[in-house]
Amino acid sequence: MINAGKDPSGISELSKVTVDSSLLKDFSLNSVAELLSDNKLMHIQSYGSGGIASPSFRGTGASHTTVVWNGISINNPMPGQSDLSLLPSGLADEINIFNGGTPVLANGGAIGGVIALESDSSWNEGSSISLNAGAASFGRYSGIATLRAGTLKVSSVTKVYYNSSENNFPFVNDALSNEPFPDRRKNSEVQAGGFLQELYLKGTKSLSSARLWYNTTERNIPVPMISRQPIPGENQSDRSLRGIISYKLSLPVSEIKADAAYVADRLLYSNPETSTDSRNLVQTVTLKTEASPKLGEKTQVSFLASHELNIVTSNNYDDRKTRNITVLAMSASRSILKPLAANIMIRGKQSDGKLVHPDFAAGLKYRLPSQADLIFKATLSANSKLPGLNDLYWLPGGNPDLKSEYGVSWDLGLDYRSKHELNPAPTAGINIFRNRITNMIHWYPGEYSYWSPVNLGLVKIVGAELKAGGEYTTDHLFVKMTGAWSYTRASETRDDDSGQSTKQLVYVPVHQANARLRAGYGMLRASFNSSWTGRRYISADNSDYLPGYLLCDLLAGIATEKKKVSIDLNFRISNLFNINYQAVAWHPMPGRSYAINLLLEFKNNPL
Repeated sequence: MINAGKDPSGISELSKVTVDSSLLKDFSLNSVAELLSDNKLMHIQSYGSGGIASPSFRGTGASHTTVVWNGISINNPMPGQSDLSLLPSGLADEINIFNGGTPVLANGGAIGGVIALESDSSWNEGSSISLNAGAASFGRYSGIATLRAGTLKVSSVTKVYYNSSENNFPFVNDALSNEPFPDRRKNSEVQAGGFLQELYLKGTKSLSSARLWYNTTERNIPVPMISRQPIPGENQSDRSLRGIISYKLSLPVSEIKADAAYVADRLLYSNPETSTDSRNLVQTVTLKTEASPKLGEKTQVSFLASHELNIVTSNNYDDRKTRNITVLAMSASRSILKPLAANIMIRGKQSDGKLVHPDFAAGLKYRLPSQADLIFKATLSANSKLPGLNDLYWLPGGNPDLKSEYGVSWDLGLDYRSKHELNPAPTAGINIFRNRITNMIHWYPGEYSYWSPVNLGLVKIVGAELKAGGEYTTDHLFVKMTGAWSYTRASETRDDDSGQSTKQLVYVPVHQANARLRAGYGMLRASFNSSWTGRRYISADNSDYLPGYLLCDLLAGIATEKKKVSIDLNFRISNLFNINYQAVAWHPMPGRSYAINLLLEFKNNPL
């Protein structure tokens, strides 16, 4: 695994959740948004199939989540966030989720958390070709082809993908008239495609890599169900080019890594109804270096320096804007006793010559002496986040006087796993967390006809998460069950003498839950997944809300491997009970849908 974003301090590992490889395989033709949302790995605020999809970690906003690709942030500096609907799951060999602001790889700003997309090389595995194609309801077709080739010294991975969807699903419209009537989504077509090329070269003490990722997406944007669809309607075009060159050198006294990255995002938006023509180009250059002196098996220390240059050309700004961000960080990990380990991270940041409030994180892991494997974890972090460039410069409405957001959070957790090889093997865990965010940025209607961002006084977030699971295996049978529940209370404290808190923040569900059952017998496999999203308020006084909804998915398939050929065929029913729901007000989501996927893989002998 080439993990360019690994945190030597180990603090990130305390809050790390790795997406199950079986989920990654089943959702390889879907977006990262669909993968995370359908399996309730986090709350996703989605405008419908193919629409903009924003993540929400533990009550925080989309801009508080950093998406990194092999250690490099790919958040768009204009809105300060990533649209997860534009990221194909099949391009990542591993997806890791980090809660809280602890990860060093985020370079700050990840008050909510980090989504890390990681790549895997193919050393001495010969060559292989995999073809994954699928068809689904509402005119959806998708496919991804992967070519891997590797020797002891050289490795290459090539991926090409494409998907399209009509998104013309039926729904019940209860907004345009007093009597609900059957309607169908219009102007919601999506086409996307691109490629990923990775090259790796291994020396005696070094590892070099080069990655290039190009993505293009064309999509029409439907109006809310309270409006009639104009013709022609809104449309948006997204183009992204991302490149990373990395070098890693292992010396007797230290390990040194260096990365150089270039990310370009072009967004074109058109709305003939309002005569809007928005053209935006964002270019980001990142230089990063890291040194990890070797101080023994029990102690790990790392020093990191990075510089990021943002260049924005937009007809929504008064002129071209640039921003320079310099980060210096130090992290350390120490195994004090056999069952106890402590971690610390300090990070300083400068934006255009101005110092930003320093970041800090500390963690503690203690393995309790017992018959079972009980691990107690505790983290404390303080993390600053710069305003997005749209927050500062958008015309009209931008506020150049905005302050940086600052979050202080703590997390206590206890994980259980049996020490012995029990069958079934049970697991369980509990986390309690709290986050206080000062100067949170929020857009409100201003004195004129446009909205403008302001800094709120204080946002308080408290919550708890429970998880449990178990698996049972024999020579031919495999059964695994997992379940999770989360509670999140997020409110804003008024900036007055009362100090009272307002109601729950909009679009933050108090309760979420998920249960998943997977089973396999021989070459047959099946899974059943159910996820519950509770009530979400859509007004600050909590007078209006979207009701909660329960979604269930069913998958059945067959997988076989003979000599150098493997075949995996599966059939999935999403929204099994045809639930009528909305993730965002007035934007209907698809009802019951069907999908069939076929994966063929051909392997050759090692070179």
